[in-house]
Amino acid sequence: MDDQIVAPTPTDDLAVQLTIMLEAAQSAAAVAAAFTLGAGTLGRPLSSVRLAPGLYHAVSHGETSWYNFAKTALQLAKIPHEIEPVASSAYAAPAKRPRYSVLDNAKLRALNLDQMRPWEEGLKRFISAKYSA
Repeated sequence: MDDQIVAPTPTDDLAVQLTIMLEAAQSAAAVAAAFTLGAGTLGRPLSSVRLAPGLYHAVSHGETSWYNFAKTALQLAKIPHEIEPVASSAYAAPAKRPRYSVLDNAKLRALNLDQMRPWEEGLKRFISAKYSA
């Protein structure tokens, strides 16, 4: 779909972010440590503020259409392809989808707890792991 804008979020990045949030909710001292994910380090400075109960968004940074996401994945995997953008109206999906569903990590940023990375990094990491051998 070329008309649905999203922020694709890999589960491994989300797991690290949720761990940071859970530890911040339990103890301010626990979030002082740096977290490492795979070969990359998420060791940006973390807040010593206790995480208050509430609704927090935790998504990858940036946005893309599903069409661009698929195109980028195929390019990264070096898979020859010809795909064309398609409008959502071309499919009779049982549920109507929003055209723009990108969430904002504003509350996490305000607490200096936003450790999410750009969606492109997660996709590159996945493709590299899947197609290297």
